[in-house]
Amino acid sequence: ATATRAATPVPTAAPTAAVALDALQRIVEGGFAFQPPSGYTLDARNAMAYMTAPDGDQLAGPRFVLGMQEIDAGMSVDEAFSLMAGELTRGEFTISEPTPLTVDGAPARAGDVHGTDQGQELGARLVVALPAPGRTFLMFGAAPAERWETETATVFDAVLASVQLFAPEPVPTAVPPSPAPTVAPGWVSGPALDIGWNYFTNGDYVQDMALHENQLWAATHGGVVRWDLTGDTALKFTVADGLIWLRQSVQRN
Repeated sequence: ATATRAATPVPTAAPTAAVALDALQRIVEGGFAFQPPSGYTLDARNAMAYMTAPDGDQLAGPRFVLGMQEIDAGMSVDEAFSLMAGELTRGEFTISEPTPLTVDGAPARAGDVHGTDQGQELGARLVVALPAPGRTFLMFGAAPAERWETETATVFDAVLASVQLFAPEPVPTAVPPSPAPTVAPGWVSGPALDIGWNYFTNGDYVQDMALHENQLWAATHGGVVRWDLTGDTALKFTVADGLIWLRQSVQRN
């Protein structure tokens, strides 16, 4: 009798654990919807959405920013990506060559970002989509480099896959905006969040400055500071006010 050799099973890769996402959130004035990661804090306002991990912070993350921005109507998706990447990677950050993809059917480009901010090595990703002429959708995520590679990039991709794009809808403003606070230069507070918090960051380290209509704008390590030269007041803008990155190196007119 001839012995029959048992078949050797072929090893298979372990399945990737699914990322837990919460219910769909619609940002009507931004023209997009998405599912935030479970446990992340969510701050949605002014056509933008900001998400931070339970143990993350506004500087190093893990955090995600999603938003809509108007651009020239004739700009292509490659030009839009180049514009956003240029604003993001000034200074100590570099970005990879863009990779083509689609976001809810819209043409898009993605690039991986690497660099160091205040001594912390970070990993990040930028995605820019063009759902309609003159309008871009962007998603940016960042985390400490090792955590980005092992965890946050997967969460980023799960949130991106949940994105839905549609035409923005105007949201009526029931309460007029509050006047800008009067504060001193240096450690300047940012505009208050809806929940009543202020961010305090150091704007003493100035990288670049520009003068426009009696207002002096400074790109600093702690955000963008605007001085009103006629009233001798100052106001700082941070990640809480729409900046993707706190540390700024160039201020454009």
